[in-house]
Formats: sequence, C-alpha cells, structure tokens
Amino acid sequence: MKWLWVATLISLSALQAGECIAVESERSGRVEITAFDRLGSAIRPAPTQLVYPSGKVAYDSPDGTFKRVEYGTYGVRVRVTGFRTVTIPTQVAQRVVNARVPLIVGSIGCPERKVSIRGRILSGHPYTDLWLKAMPIRGAGATEAKVDEKGFFEISGLEAGDYFVVVTSGHMILSQATVKYQDKQPLELELPKL
Repeated sequence: MKWLWVATLISLSALQAGECIAVESERSGRVEITAFDRLGSAIRPAPTQLVYPSGKVAYDSPDGTFKRVEYGTYGVRVRVTGFRTVTIPTQVAQRVVNARVPLIVGSIGCPERKVSIRGRILSGHPYTDLWLKAMPIRGAGATEAKVDEKGFFEISGLEAGDYFVVVTSGHMILSQATVKYQDKQPLELELPKL
C-alpha cells in the first residue's frame, strides 16, 4: 500500500511540474519625455500630456515623466511657454519608453520658416527607382521624395533642424549624409559603382 501511495505522489508531482500556470503580465510602462530646442538643448520643465487618438487627455505631467501608463497608442503633447505646442505619436508597449520632442519657437502672426533639402546625385548610376529620405536627427518622423531621371531631388516644407538623409533603391541604402540647418548649398551625393 505504501508503494502505491508513493507512486501516486510521484505521478502527481510530475504532472504538476509540467503544468503551465498563467501569470498576469504587466500591462503598463514608464514614459519619459525630453523636450529640446532646435540647437539640441533640453528644455525643463516641459509640461506634457499623453492623449488618446480622440484627443482626450489620458495622463498629465508637469515634467514629462509618467510612472504607470497603460499599453497603447498615444499622442505626446508638449506645451512650453514661448514654443509652439507639439504633438507626436508614440506607442507604449514596453516597460520604459523614452521619447525626444523637438520644440520650435512660437510665432506671433508671422509665418513659420520651413526649410528644404535639395540637390542631385553626382555620378551616372545604373540604379532605378531612387528615393531620398530625410529624418530629423532629434525627434520623430521622416519625409521622402523621388529622385528624378536626371538625379535631382527636393524635399520642402521641413521644420528647421538638422537631418540625416539616405538615398535608397528598393531595399538598399546607397548613400547617406547629415544636413545641418545652416547649410545653404545644395546637397551632392555620390552613389557606389556596381
């Protein structure tokens, strides 16, 4: 009888060891927002809100730090005196989310200054379907434009700031450069020879 009781315990232990037990996972994360000016200097404090896609405020912070934000898609809205209010999208789907938000000096009835990146591909190239993509060095978002058959490109209407640009063809990055806000000369890019 003792033998049967021990065998039953061993069988139950083996079953218990292989059983999956559901554990409630953490569904919120910490969000830290850093606002900065076009020169890259941090602006503190930066009153920040996380808003639902509908625009309704979900969370409010006087300094851009949120401790327990439910996973989801939000807009990060930053309002600092003297700067234009900026809202950028963010996804909270991990324990800690850090985002940098570029602020632009506000205007009083004056149109905002937009910048352009223009230039050409220097060498004769065998590539087809060339695109130029510009991404702000600080902040989020990217803009792209098709390179014409003569190798010229232009992306207009960009916020003032520094950009990282890449030339692509299909899934290949063929060239890259950094464009400074102060640069007034057209950009000239060489592509690798095949």
